[in-house]
Formats: sequence, structure tokens, C-alpha cells
Amino acid sequence: HIEQHSRTGFRLEAARAAAGAIPRGIFLFLCLLLLPSASGGQANVPASEEPEGVRSLGVGHAGEGRLAGVQEHVYGLVLSNGQFLRLRVAVENPASNVQLTVFGPDDRKVDELSGPVCPFSLYFMPPVSGVYRFRVELLRSDDPPETYKIEVNELRESRAQDETRVAASQGLVEAYRLKDQDSPASRQQAAQKSEEAISLFRDAGDRRGEAEAFQVLSFRSFVATDYQAAIDYLEQAKGLWHALADYGAEAAALDSMANYLGRLGESQKALDSLNESLLLRRALGDRWGEAMVL
Repeated sequence: HIEQHSRTGFRLEAARAAAGAIPRGIFLFLCLLLLPSASGGQANVPASEEPEGVRSLGVGHAGEGRLAGVQEHVYGLVLSNGQFLRLRVAVENPASNVQLTVFGPDDRKVDELSGPVCPFSLYFMPPVSGVYRFRVELLRSDDPPETYKIEVNELRESRAQDETRVAASQGLVEAYRLKDQDSPASRQQAAQKSEEAISLFRDAGDRRGEAEAFQVLSFRSFVATDYQAAIDYLEQAKGLWHALADYGAEAAALDSMANYLGRLGESQKALDSLNESLLLRRALGDRWGEAMVL
């Protein structure tokens, strides 16, 4: 027998579940049934604009979809205080207009995770236990349709170095979101935040975070048309991706390096970079990537 819960009752059950009173699987099922929609349950919404139901999200259970117009996709994930989360929202378009908004169990926006999607992982240590909602939507209703993939890469009990990793991640997000402020001051601030993030990732022994930070610096240098600096940063990222055996990311770095080398007139070096990427993609069985390189 399952009684209907008011919002207050629902939060009470969330607290009991976090304490182990309700098995985690049953709790997630109840949460997704009872969870209010991210749009606030507005009445009189046209059927064509009604938000879809909350989708389940978890390690090994990625979500993906295509957004158009006013569509929004909402995912629910049960998190507990004392856990560490690494999350990624991937999009095909480098100049994506997809936005992520995260709501905590109290329906308040989690500012450090919310905003235009970033081309790297997001780290988070939930301050309270309960259901977190991840809403994916276009920034504007007249933006072109886009596809996305949202994936939980890590969800585990936190360790001592994770606080440092989260601080580094937040600094990297701030650096990346300064990209729209094309001024010398913003570029300097973004570079400083990225360098600080690299130092923190290094202290935490997080090579992946370090590699992603180098790629943010490379992107900023590319936007500033400093192609040599963009190449230098990618060289460092490439070495880290290789050490992590993430050959797909290494190949992507090589593709970007070829682009920047070509802009500098280094045709042979650009070709060498593409050939190196091609070998990696063939070894991975990445036919689409291989075709793009060719």
C-alpha cells in the first residue's frame, strides 16, 4: 500500500531514504513518480509544449535526445550527501545553444552546475541528500534543433582529494563561460582561472581534469587567433589523453592541432597530425571519425 504524498511528505521520505529506511531502488522509483515537473507544473500548457516525464539517470544509463523549440528533457538522479559526482553533457555543435539547469531536492537551482553546456566534465558533491533534477533545453526557442547526450561518469563515496577536484571544476566552468566576453580583461581572467584549475587538478592527481583544462586554454587561444599557443596547450592535453588511454580524445586533439597548424601554414605538420589521428581512429574502429579525417 503506497499512500499519496504531499510535497512535505515527499521530502520526509527522501530524508528517510537517505538514512537507509527505504531501499535505494524503491526510493528512486517513488521519486520519479512523485517528482514535480521542472516547469513548475504550470496549468493550461498546450499539449504540444507539455514537458515530458522525468527520465532516470545513473551510471551506465546515459540519456540522449534531440531538442527543438520549447522542448525540455528532465532527468532525475538520487544523490546523497558525502557522494562525488562526475557528469558530462556532450553536444555535436561546438557553438552549442543547449543549456543545463540543475535543481536540488529543495527545488532551488544549483548554480555551479547550471548554464550553457561545457565541453568537459562537471564535478559535484551534493550538500543534501535527495532527488536532483537535470533539465536540458535550448537557450532560445528559435535556436536550431540540437542533439545531446547526458552521462554520469562517476558516482561514488567522496574521497579526500575530491573537494580539490570540485574547486578545480568550478574554476574551469567559470573560465569557459567567460568566452562570450571578448575583452582583454576577460581573456586574462579566463587564462588565470584555467591555470589555477590545472594546478588544482594536478594536486588532486586528476589527469582527465587537467587535460580538459588545457583544452579550454587551447580554445581560448584559438578564439584570440593565437594559434601557436592553442597548439602548445593541445600538445599537453594530447600527452595526458594518451597516458589515460583515452585515444578518442587524443585523436580529437590531433584533429584540432591539424586545423591550427594549417592556419599557420605548417601544411606538412598538419598532415602528420591528421595521419596520427587516422591511425588512432582505425585502431578504435571509429569509421565515422576516420571518414571525417579523410
